[in-house]
Amino acid sequence: MTEKTSQGWERRCGESAKAHAAAWIYIELGSQRSLSKTAQVLQKPPHYTRLLKRWSARFQWVKRAAAYDDRLDRIEQQAREAAVRMWAQRWAEREEARREDHYQLADRLSRKAQAMLEFPLATQETKDGKTVIHPANWTFLDAARMTQIAFDLQGRAIRNDDAQYARRKKDS
Repeated sequence: MTEKTSQGWERRCGESAKAHAAAWIYIELGSQRSLSKTAQVLQKPPHYTRLLKRWSARFQWVKRAAAYDDRLDRIEQQAREAAVRMWAQRWAEREEARREDHYQLADRLSRKAQAMLEFPLATQETKDGKTVIHPANWTFLDAARMTQIAFDLQGRAIRNDDAQYARRKKDS
């Protein structure tokens, strides 16, 4: 059974093939739907609309067209909903990827800060009997700031603070 014959717009008992074909033209005209437009599409003279009017009344073209329109509306709504779901899924995946990136960056920052703390703040060498001190390009404050940033970033990624902020902002 096809889509056309399984719904309320199927061919009616006693409806000739010619009348059914005319009904489908009428139904598929959508917002342009009229008996005179149907006659034009069929390339029939204007007085042909009298026959179309009889067929329309007898075989419930208006009711069938409404059922067909309802079905198309449902299909379009389902397509819109599917598009919204796909869009939401894509953005959810992007959000998760961003959270993972933030977490990984925070982890690297934390390891870098730990590595910095393993090295001295300065090295010293003796040259020609003189002691030369070479200071590092960082301070304990730099390591502390990097550690704090890493912890904050990891915490935000784990708690998903950005999503919670967006939800609160949307709800207000």
